Amino acid sequence: MGEVIVVESYVDAQCIRHVHLMSNNPSWLRSAQREGGGEILQGAGVWYYRAEYPYRGILNFHCEGWVKFRRLVVWNLDGYGSVRDAISDAFIYFWRYTKFQPGYCFFSKLPAGVEFAQEYEGLVLLEADWMLEKCVAVGGRR
Repeated sequence: MGEVIVVESYVDAQCIRHVHLMSNNPSWLRSAQREGGGEILQGAGVWYYRAEYPYRGILNFHCEGWVKFRRLVVWNLDGYGSVRDAISDAFIYFWRYTKFQPGYCFFSKLPAGVEFAQEYEGLVLLEADWMLEKCVAVGGRR
């Protein structure tokens, strides 16, 4: 039996990924461990993996009134000395994933001194009430 049961897998409002997986075989949990750290433990006759870590990757956003979802690269700011570095890393990840340059960068709250729709490195900086906290997100075409 080579199955993994996903008990929990989500990104919270603070851009933290929560993962809880179970399996009869610990080797099936190793790829999740490589991504998020943490330990694989055994209990009650089953192997399980639990982790919480800053999320950096692709998320789909769908808000009320939108015809379809928006796929964005979301980048947690934990461990970054500047928002600019996080935007740059998210920009590169988005380009590698989509093969086109993103046009927009979203924040839950714009950094001090930044105006709504200000341009930075080819991105339009926007504040959005649907955006997760403690992160930036890039995406869209201009």
